[in-house]
Amino acid sequence: ALSAAGDVDRDGTADIILGGPDHATTGTSAGAAWLVTGPLTGSISLGSAQARLLGGAAGDEAGTSVLGVGDLDGDSADDLLVGSPGEDSAAGAVGFILGGGL
Repeated sequence: ALSAAGDVDRDGTADIILGGPDHATTGTSAGAAWLVTGPLTGSISLGSAQARLLGGAAGDEAGTSVLGVGDLDGDSADDLLVGSPGEDSAAGAVGFILGGGL
C-alpha cells in the first residue's frame, strides 16, 4: 500500500507512507508501515524511513491500508492512519498516528 502523507514532519515538503502487510519482523504477516519524509527523489530506502510501525503479532497484517488524513488535531502537522485487518483475532484495527513529533 502507498499513500501521500502530506507534510507529517512540518518541513514544507511532501512525505509518503508505505505499507507491507506481509512484513515478518514480529511474526508471519504481522505487517509494517514506513513513513518516508521528503524531499523525495530517485530511489527510496525503507532503511532511511523517518518512522516505522510494526504489527504486534503474526497475522495482524499492519499496513494493508495506509492513508494520509491531513491535520486532524490542529497542530499543523499531517496525521496518518494504518489499517491492520488481522489484529484482534481478525476483528481488525486502525492505528492513528499523530504527525509532528518525529
